[in-house]
Amino acid sequence: MRILIAPDSFKHNLTSKEAAAAIEKGVLKAVPSAKIIKRSIADGGEGCIEAIAEHIGGELIRVQVHDPLMRPLAASFLYVKKSRLAVIEMAAANGLTLLTKDELNPLQASTFGTGEMLRAALDLGCERILIGIGGSATNDGGLGMAQALGYRFYDADDRLFIHDMSKAGELCRIDDEQADPRLKSCTIQAASDVFNSLCGESGASFMFGAQKGADAASQALLDMALKHLNQLVIEKYGVDYGSLPGAGAAGGLGFGLMAFTQAQIYSGINLILTMINFEEQVEQADLIITGEGKTDGQTVYGKAVSGIAAMAKKHGVPLLCLSGAVSADCRELYASGVTAIFDAALKPMSLAEAMASAADNLAFISESALRLYQCAITKRKD
Repeated sequence: MRILIAPDSFKHNLTSKEAAAAIEKGVLKAVPSAKIIKRSIADGGEGCIEAIAEHIGGELIRVQVHDPLMRPLAASFLYVKKSRLAVIEMAAANGLTLLTKDELNPLQASTFGTGEMLRAALDLGCERILIGIGGSATNDGGLGMAQALGYRFYDADDRLFIHDMSKAGELCRIDDEQADPRLKSCTIQAASDVFNSLCGESGASFMFGAQKGADAASQALLDMALKHLNQLVIEKYGVDYGSLPGAGAAGGLGFGLMAFTQAQIYSGINLILTMINFEEQVEQADLIITGEGKTDGQTVYGKAVSGIAAMAKKHGVPLLCLSGAVSADCRELYASGVTAIFDAALKPMSLAEAMASAADNLAFISESALRLYQCAITKRKD
Protein backbone atom coordinates (compact mmCIF):
# COMPACT_ATOMS: atom_id res chain seq x y z
CA MET A 1 0.00 0.00 0.00
CA ARG A 2 1.37 3.40 -1.04
CA ILE A 3 0.43 6.05 1.54
CA LEU A 4 0.98 9.77 1.03
CA ILE A 5 1.31 11.65 4.33
CA ALA A 6 0.93 15.42 4.01
CA PRO A 7 -0.32 17.27 7.10
CA ASP A 8 -0.35 21.02 7.59
CA SER A 9 1.49 22.31 10.64
CA PHE A 10 -0.32 22.10 13.97
CA LYS A 11 -0.11 25.81 14.72
CA HIS A 12 2.34 26.80 17.47
CA ASN A 13 2.94 23.11 18.20
CA LEU A 14 4.12 20.70 15.47
CA THR A 15 5.62 21.65 12.13
CA SER A 16 4.30 19.90 9.05
CA LYS A 17 7.43 17.73 9.03
CA GLU A 18 7.05 16.80 12.72
CA ALA A 19 3.37 15.97 12.27
CA ALA A 20 4.17 13.77 9.26
CA ALA A 21 6.78 11.87 11.28
CA ALA A 22 4.27 11.22 14.08
CA ILE A 23 1.66 10.00 11.61
CA GLU A 24 4.19 7.74 9.90
CA LYS A 25 5.05 6.16 13.24
CA GLY A 26 1.43 5.18 13.83
CA VAL A 27 0.83 4.04 10.26
CA LEU A 28 3.79 1.66 10.30
CA LYS A 29 2.55 0.06 13.51
CA ALA A 30 -0.71 -0.75 11.76
CA VAL A 31 0.71 -1.52 8.31
CA PRO A 32 4.45 -2.32 8.57
CA SER A 33 4.70 -3.05 4.85
CA ALA A 34 3.28 0.31 3.75
CA LYS A 35 5.34 2.45 1.39
CA ILE A 36 5.32 5.92 2.93
CA ILE A 37 5.79 9.18 1.03
CA LYS A 38 5.89 12.30 3.24
CA ARG A 39 5.41 15.85 2.05
CA SER A 40 5.48 19.07 4.05
CA ILE A 41 2.71 21.47 3.04
CA ALA A 42 1.42 24.92 3.97
CA ASP A 43 -1.41 27.22 2.94
CA GLY A 44 0.24 30.61 3.29
CA GLY A 45 0.98 30.59 6.99
CA GLU A 46 3.87 29.01 8.85
CA GLY A 47 5.64 26.24 6.97
CA CYS A 48 5.77 27.72 3.46
CA ILE A 49 9.55 27.77 3.46
CA GLU A 50 9.82 24.22 4.82
CA ALA A 51 7.39 22.84 2.24
CA ILE A 52 9.08 24.48 -0.74
CA ALA A 53 12.68 23.96 0.41
CA GLU A 54 12.00 20.25 0.91
CA HIS A 55 11.15 19.98 -2.78
CA ILE A 56 13.39 22.46 -4.59
CA GLY A 57 16.21 23.16 -2.13
CA GLY A 58 17.75 26.61 -1.70
CA GLU A 59 19.49 28.35 1.17
CA LEU A 60 18.23 30.31 4.14
CA ILE A 61 19.22 33.97 4.06
CA ARG A 62 19.34 35.69 7.44
CA VAL A 63 18.65 39.43 7.50
CA GLN A 64 18.22 42.15 10.09
CA VAL A 65 14.70 43.57 10.05
CA HIS A 66 12.20 45.12 12.46
CA ASP A 67 9.47 43.29 14.36
CA PRO A 68 5.85 44.56 14.52
CA LEU A 69 6.80 47.13 17.19
CA MET A 70 9.88 48.26 15.25
CA ARG A 71 12.41 46.48 17.43
CA PRO A 72 15.49 44.95 15.73
CA LEU A 73 15.04 41.31 14.77
CA ALA A 74 16.91 38.66 12.78
CA ALA A 75 14.67 36.82 10.31
CA SER A 76 15.28 34.33 7.51
CA PHE A 77 13.85 33.65 4.07
CA LEU A 78 14.53 31.02 1.41
CA TYR A 79 16.67 31.92 -1.60
CA VAL A 80 16.86 29.64 -4.64
CA LYS A 81 19.70 31.06 -6.71
CA LYS A 82 19.24 28.97 -9.87
CA SER A 83 15.68 30.20 -10.33
CA ARG A 84 16.14 33.66 -8.76
CA LEU A 85 13.32 32.85 -6.36
CA ALA A 86 12.75 34.00 -2.79
CA VAL A 87 10.19 32.51 -0.42
CA ILE A 88 9.25 34.78 2.47
CA GLU A 89 6.97 34.22 5.45
CA MET A 90 5.75 37.61 6.62
CA ALA A 91 5.22 36.15 10.09
CA ALA A 92 8.99 35.76 10.43
CA ALA A 93 9.21 39.54 10.69
CA ASN A 94 5.74 40.70 11.70
CA GLY A 95 3.91 37.68 13.09
CA LEU A 96 1.70 37.22 16.13
CA THR A 97 4.14 34.80 17.71
CA LEU A 98 6.75 37.57 18.02
CA LEU A 99 4.65 39.45 20.57
CA THR A 100 3.37 38.62 24.02
CA LYS A 101 -0.34 39.01 24.70
CA ASP A 102 0.34 42.29 26.50
CA GLU A 103 2.30 43.63 23.51
CA LEU A 104 -0.46 43.13 20.94
CA ASN A 105 -1.37 46.55 19.54
CA PRO A 106 -2.58 46.71 15.93
CA LEU A 107 -2.76 50.51 16.06
CA GLN A 108 1.03 50.56 16.41
CA ALA A 109 2.08 47.27 14.78
CA SER A 110 3.82 47.70 11.43
CA THR A 111 4.66 45.57 8.39
CA PHE A 112 7.90 47.51 7.91
CA GLY A 113 9.93 44.35 8.57
CA THR A 114 8.08 42.53 5.79
CA GLY A 115 9.10 45.30 3.41
CA GLU A 116 12.69 44.94 4.59
CA MET A 117 12.61 41.23 3.72
CA LEU A 118 11.22 42.00 0.27
CA ARG A 119 13.97 44.57 -0.23
CA ALA A 120 16.63 42.04 0.81
CA ALA A 121 15.26 39.59 -1.77
CA LEU A 122 15.46 42.29 -4.43
CA ASP A 123 19.06 42.97 -3.38
CA LEU A 124 19.85 39.34 -4.25
CA GLY A 125 18.50 39.84 -7.75
CA CYS A 126 15.31 37.82 -7.26
CA GLU A 127 12.93 37.94 -10.19
CA ARG A 128 10.15 36.08 -8.40
CA ILE A 129 9.09 36.34 -4.77
CA LEU A 130 6.51 34.14 -3.08
CA ILE A 131 5.33 35.58 0.21
CA GLY A 132 3.18 33.69 2.69
CA ILE A 133 1.01 36.23 4.48
CA GLY A 134 -0.57 34.18 7.28
CA GLY A 135 -0.12 34.75 11.01
CA SER A 136 0.26 38.53 11.05
CA ALA A 137 0.19 40.75 14.13
CA THR A 138 -0.53 43.80 12.00
CA ASN A 139 -3.50 45.74 10.61
CA ASP A 140 -1.77 48.54 8.72
CA GLY A 141 -2.87 47.80 5.16
CA GLY A 142 0.74 47.26 4.17
CA LEU A 143 1.71 50.86 4.93
CA GLY A 144 4.84 49.81 6.82
CA MET A 145 5.88 47.44 4.06
CA ALA A 146 5.42 50.16 1.46
CA GLN A 147 7.52 52.60 3.50
CA ALA A 148 10.37 50.08 3.67
CA LEU A 149 10.20 49.90 -0.13
CA GLY A 150 10.48 53.66 -0.57
CA TYR A 151 6.90 54.91 -0.53
CA ARG A 152 6.08 57.97 1.58
CA PHE A 153 2.72 58.98 3.01
CA TYR A 154 1.89 62.54 4.14
CA ASP A 155 -0.95 64.37 5.88
CA ALA A 156 -2.35 67.81 4.98
CA ASP A 157 0.44 69.53 6.93
CA ASP A 158 3.05 67.54 4.97
CA ARG A 159 3.93 65.45 8.01
CA LEU A 160 5.35 62.02 7.25
CA PHE A 161 3.31 59.02 8.45
CA ILE A 162 5.22 56.90 10.97
CA HIS A 163 3.69 53.64 12.24
CA ASP A 164 0.52 54.96 13.92
CA MET A 165 -2.73 53.72 12.44
CA SER A 166 -4.73 56.09 14.63
CA LYS A 167 -3.33 58.85 12.38
CA ALA A 168 -3.73 57.01 9.07
CA GLY A 169 -7.14 58.58 8.51
CA GLU A 170 -5.39 61.96 8.23
CA LEU A 171 -3.24 60.96 5.26
CA CYS A 172 -3.83 62.90 2.06
CA ARG A 173 -0.89 62.17 -0.22
CA ILE A 174 1.07 59.16 -1.52
CA ASP A 175 4.58 59.85 -2.79
CA ASP A 176 6.01 57.01 -4.89
CA GLU A 177 8.95 58.90 -6.39
CA GLN A 178 11.41 56.88 -4.29
CA ALA A 179 9.61 53.54 -4.58
CA ASP A 180 12.05 50.75 -5.36
CA PRO A 181 12.16 50.54 -9.18
CA ARG A 182 13.08 46.84 -9.04
CA LEU A 183 9.50 46.07 -8.04
CA LYS A 184 8.46 46.65 -11.65
CA SER A 185 10.55 43.75 -12.93
CA CYS A 186 9.85 41.29 -10.11
CA THR A 187 6.86 38.94 -10.01
CA ILE A 188 5.42 38.84 -6.49
CA GLN A 189 2.92 36.16 -5.51
CA ALA A 190 1.14 36.33 -2.18
CA ALA A 191 0.04 32.98 -0.74
CA SER A 192 -3.05 33.35 1.43
CA ASP A 193 -5.74 31.26 3.06
CA VAL A 194 -7.98 34.31 3.56
CA PHE A 195 -9.92 36.02 0.75
CA ASN A 196 -11.83 38.74 2.55
CA SER A 197 -12.04 42.23 1.12
CA LEU A 198 -10.25 45.06 2.92
CA CYS A 199 -13.04 46.82 4.81
CA GLY A 200 -16.47 46.36 6.32
CA GLU A 201 -17.92 43.65 8.53
CA SER A 202 -16.02 40.90 6.72
CA GLY A 203 -12.87 42.98 6.29
CA ALA A 204 -9.48 42.83 7.97
CA SER A 205 -10.26 44.89 11.06
CA PHE A 206 -13.61 43.45 12.13
CA MET A 207 -12.88 39.84 11.20
CA PHE A 208 -9.37 39.51 12.57
CA GLY A 209 -8.64 42.60 14.65
CA ALA A 210 -9.68 41.06 17.96
CA GLN A 211 -7.09 38.27 17.77
CA LYS A 212 -4.45 40.95 17.28
CA GLY A 213 -5.50 42.90 20.36
CA ALA A 214 -8.03 45.38 18.96
CA ASP A 215 -11.14 46.14 21.02
CA ALA A 216 -14.40 47.20 19.34
CA ALA A 217 -13.45 50.88 19.22
CA SER A 218 -10.02 50.11 17.76
CA GLN A 219 -11.54 47.81 15.15
CA ALA A 220 -13.84 50.61 14.00
CA LEU A 221 -10.94 53.08 13.90
CA LEU A 222 -8.76 50.67 11.94
CA ASP A 223 -11.56 49.96 9.47
CA MET A 224 -12.04 53.68 8.85
CA ALA A 225 -8.28 54.12 8.38
CA LEU A 226 -8.13 51.32 5.80
CA LYS A 227 -11.16 52.72 3.94
CA HIS A 228 -9.37 56.07 3.78
CA LEU A 229 -6.15 54.44 2.57
CA ASN A 230 -8.05 52.57 -0.13
CA GLN A 231 -9.62 55.83 -1.30
CA LEU A 232 -6.18 57.47 -1.53
CA VAL A 233 -4.97 54.55 -3.64
CA ILE A 234 -8.03 54.80 -5.92
CA GLU A 235 -7.33 58.50 -6.44
CA LYS A 236 -3.63 57.86 -7.08
CA TYR A 237 -3.75 54.73 -9.24
CA GLY A 238 -7.36 54.41 -10.36
CA VAL A 239 -7.85 50.89 -9.00
CA ASP A 240 -10.10 49.76 -6.14
CA TYR A 241 -7.76 47.11 -4.74
CA GLY A 242 -9.68 47.09 -1.45
CA SER A 243 -12.65 45.34 -3.01
CA LEU A 244 -10.58 42.48 -4.44
CA PRO A 245 -10.53 39.02 -2.81
CA GLY A 246 -7.57 38.72 -0.45
CA ALA A 247 -7.21 42.46 0.15
CA GLY A 248 -8.14 41.93 3.80
CA ALA A 249 -5.59 39.16 4.37
CA ALA A 250 -2.91 39.78 7.01
CA GLY A 251 -4.48 42.98 8.29
CA GLY A 252 -4.70 44.43 4.81
CA LEU A 253 -1.20 43.39 3.74
CA GLY A 254 -2.88 41.67 0.79
CA PHE A 255 -4.19 45.08 -0.25
CA GLY A 256 -0.80 46.72 0.25
CA LEU A 257 1.00 44.09 -1.78
CA MET A 258 -1.42 44.53 -4.67
CA ALA A 259 -1.41 48.33 -4.52
CA PHE A 260 2.29 48.98 -3.92
CA THR A 261 4.12 45.98 -5.44
CA GLN A 262 1.59 44.83 -8.08
CA ALA A 263 1.48 41.42 -6.41
CA GLN A 264 -1.17 38.84 -7.21
CA ILE A 265 -3.04 37.03 -4.42
CA TYR A 266 -3.28 33.26 -4.74
CA SER A 267 -4.77 30.40 -2.78
CA GLY A 268 -1.74 29.50 -0.70
CA ILE A 269 -2.38 25.78 -0.64
CA ASN A 270 -3.01 25.56 -4.40
CA LEU A 271 0.08 27.61 -5.17
CA ILE A 272 2.32 25.51 -2.95
CA LEU A 273 0.87 22.17 -4.05
CA THR A 274 1.62 23.19 -7.63
CA MET A 275 5.18 24.24 -6.79
CA ILE A 276 5.97 20.91 -5.15
CA ASN A 277 4.29 18.80 -7.88
CA PHE A 278 1.94 17.34 -5.29
CA GLU A 279 -0.66 16.08 -7.75
CA GLU A 280 1.86 13.62 -9.19
CA GLN A 281 2.11 11.98 -5.76
CA VAL A 282 -1.68 11.96 -5.35
CA GLU A 283 -2.09 10.08 -8.64
CA GLN A 284 0.21 7.31 -7.39
CA ALA A 285 -1.22 7.02 -3.86
CA ASP A 286 -3.57 4.35 -2.54
CA LEU A 287 -4.37 6.47 0.51
CA ILE A 288 -3.65 10.04 1.62
CA ILE A 289 -3.41 11.21 5.21
CA THR A 290 -3.49 14.89 6.05
CA GLY A 291 -4.18 16.86 9.22
CA GLU A 292 -4.13 20.21 10.99
CA GLY A 293 -4.35 21.73 14.44
CA LYS A 294 -8.08 22.40 14.26
CA THR A 295 -10.64 21.21 11.74
CA ASP A 296 -13.83 23.27 11.66
CA GLY A 297 -16.21 25.06 9.34
CA GLN A 298 -13.44 27.33 8.08
CA THR A 299 -11.23 24.47 6.88
CA VAL A 300 -13.16 24.11 3.63
CA TYR A 301 -12.44 27.74 2.71
CA GLY A 302 -8.92 27.74 1.32
CA LYS A 303 -7.13 25.87 4.10
CA ALA A 304 -4.51 23.20 3.40
CA VAL A 305 -6.84 20.26 3.99
CA SER A 306 -9.36 21.61 1.47
CA GLY A 307 -6.71 21.88 -1.25
CA ILE A 308 -5.58 18.31 -0.72
CA ALA A 309 -9.21 17.15 -0.57
CA ALA A 310 -9.88 18.63 -4.00
CA MET A 311 -6.98 16.68 -5.50
CA ALA A 312 -7.95 13.48 -3.69
CA LYS A 313 -11.51 13.78 -4.98
CA LYS A 314 -10.30 14.48 -8.53
CA HIS A 315 -8.25 11.28 -8.59
CA GLY A 316 -10.55 9.11 -6.48
CA VAL A 317 -8.05 8.57 -3.66
CA PRO A 318 -9.35 8.07 -0.08
CA LEU A 319 -8.31 10.88 2.28
CA LEU A 320 -8.10 10.72 6.07
CA CYS A 321 -7.85 13.92 8.10
CA LEU A 322 -6.31 13.76 11.58
CA SER A 323 -6.87 16.85 13.68
CA GLY A 324 -5.81 18.20 17.05
CA ALA A 325 -9.39 19.35 17.55
CA VAL A 326 -12.57 18.77 15.55
CA SER A 327 -15.70 20.90 15.38
CA ALA A 328 -19.02 19.45 14.21
CA ASP A 329 -19.40 22.18 11.58
CA CYS A 330 -16.64 20.60 9.46
CA ARG A 331 -19.00 18.11 7.78
CA GLU A 332 -18.88 20.01 4.49
CA LEU A 333 -15.41 18.53 4.03
CA TYR A 334 -16.96 15.14 3.31
CA ALA A 335 -18.49 16.49 0.11
CA SER A 336 -15.18 18.14 -0.75
CA GLY A 337 -13.13 14.94 -0.83
CA VAL A 338 -12.33 13.99 2.77
CA THR A 339 -13.23 10.38 3.52
CA ALA A 340 -13.06 10.50 7.32
CA ILE A 341 -12.01 12.91 10.08
CA PHE A 342 -10.39 11.81 13.34
CA ASP A 343 -9.79 13.80 16.52
CA ALA A 344 -6.35 13.19 18.03
CA ALA A 345 -7.44 14.33 21.50
CA LEU A 346 -7.71 11.04 23.37
CA LYS A 347 -9.46 12.42 26.45
CA PRO A 348 -10.65 15.73 27.92
CA MET A 349 -7.54 17.85 28.46
CA SER A 350 -6.30 21.41 28.54
CA LEU A 351 -4.72 23.02 25.50
CA ALA A 352 -1.33 22.84 27.20
CA GLU A 353 -1.75 19.10 27.81
CA ALA A 354 -2.91 18.52 24.24
CA MET A 355 0.09 20.35 22.83
CA ALA A 356 2.54 18.55 25.10
CA SER A 357 1.28 15.14 23.98
CA ALA A 358 0.43 16.07 20.38
CA ALA A 359 3.00 13.86 18.64
CA ASP A 360 2.16 10.78 20.72
CA ASN A 361 -1.59 11.34 20.32
CA LEU A 362 -1.20 11.81 16.58
CA ALA A 363 0.76 8.56 16.29
CA PHE A 364 -1.91 6.70 18.27
CA ILE A 365 -4.85 7.99 16.25
CA SER A 366 -2.93 7.31 13.02
CA GLU A 367 -2.51 3.69 14.00
CA SER A 368 -6.19 3.41 14.96
CA ALA A 369 -7.37 5.06 11.74
CA LEU A 370 -5.21 2.75 9.62
CA ARG A 371 -6.41 -0.35 11.43
CA LEU A 372 -9.98 0.72 10.75
CA TYR A 373 -9.19 1.50 7.11
CA GLN A 374 -7.45 -1.87 6.68
CA CYS A 375 -10.49 -3.61 8.11
CA ALA A 376 -12.77 -1.77 5.67
CA ILE A 377 -10.78 -2.60 2.55
CA THR A 378 -10.27 -6.22 3.63
CA LYS A 379 -14.03 -6.60 4.13
CA ARG A 380 -14.65 -5.03 0.71
CA LYS A 381 -12.33 -7.56 -0.95
CA ASP A 382 -14.18 -10.40 0.76
